[in-house]
Amino acid sequence: MQTIHIRLPASLTYSAFLRHLSNDLFVLAGFNAGWCGRLKMVVDELFMNAVRYGSNEQSDVYLHFAYDDTNFTFTIEDEGKGAHPLSVQALRDLVEANSRDGNLSRTSGRGLAMITKWWTDSMALNASDYGGISVQFTKTIDNTEPAVGLPIAGSIVPDFVIGEPVTPGGNRLVVRLSGAIDASNVTEKIAPVVEQLDALNEGEILVVDCQDVSYISSVFVGHLASWQTTTKRKKAQLHLRGLQPAVSEVLQLVGLLKLLTIES
Repeated sequence: MQTIHIRLPASLTYSAFLRHLSNDLFVLAGFNAGWCGRLKMVVDELFMNAVRYGSNEQSDVYLHFAYDDTNFTFTIEDEGKGAHPLSVQALRDLVEANSRDGNLSRTSGRGLAMITKWWTDSMALNASDYGGISVQFTKTIDNTEPAVGLPIAGSIVPDFVIGEPVTPGGNRLVVRLSGAIDASNVTEKIAPVVEQLDALNEGEILVVDCQDVSYISSVFVGHLASWQTTTKRKKAQLHLRGLQPAVSEVLQLVGLLKLLTIES
């Protein structure tokens, strides 16, 4: 059994470091690229939740990786010092409710731990010895291609506005995004899109160029769903272009790819 224990300050500035580390460990354990991408996102989401809702600026987060020839186990623990701490049972109820709802665009609360329930073999929520909550998942090491999509009924974003096709007015507004977009930097990264969206007129097309975007978390997915709804209500259009495989895969996994207009 290989084990690694890490203590990190409760700061989202460590998100990129943790993604790279966990991806390397998943590769070493024997997962293929498809499973590495999914499990890396699970780790990223759980870290975000532990920092945002189980910690304050003086807190630490505790991470434990363990794997052998058969299984991989990841555990994350917080100190329970957040402004609005949840009990273990309250979190269990929230995860269960959100897994039935299936709305990944809801980035409030700790409901995004639901993807852990979907993409792993088992998940356990318990009280942590550090004072907060411990979330643990186990996944059998697998190098086969994972199934696309999530095991829920209906749309991943129930309030997603589809509407009728809009005849463009000829004005295309292009905003280029770049780098990894996660909870630590999403407000700054998407500011140009929000600015253009506020000024968008009927018939116009807002093109978000993602050619230089290397990673997106569910926080970005939530904003993207909101942008699509806003453009439809304004009788305008939202297009994405230049999707890299890692970005396209996440949108496909959460069921948004088929609902968006993707330019080649």
